[in-house]
Amino acid sequence: MTIAKHIDLVLNIETENLKLPTLGQAARCPMKGLPGFRDFYPEPVPTPDSWSLDLRRHIFDTWRGTAERYGFREYDGPPIEELDLYTKKSGDEIVGQLYNFADKGDRNVSL
Repeated sequence: MTIAKHIDLVLNIETENLKLPTLGQAARCPMKGLPGFRDFYPEPVPTPDSWSLDLRRHIFDTWRGTAERYGFREYDGPPIEELDLYTKKSGDEIVGQLYNFADKGDRNVSL
């Protein structure tokens, strides 16, 4: 038996034993997402009010390509920062609009 046939055989056996829900089954799951968050699904989306990951990716790629054409470079910062970064820029009233907490090092941080 060739290595390729062996790999095919193993993969087929392993995938046949998987009992994963289909996208349609997952869409009928009674759990609801958290407020302020949304899921992006690959096409075809499970329901008419679902958000398309393919469309989102197309929009982001278009933005990225346009920005690069005009000499901009992408920056991706961390999702968590010290709370002072926001309060110094926007004032203390911003604290009520952010998710913030004290981390294990007892620093005030925000998402």
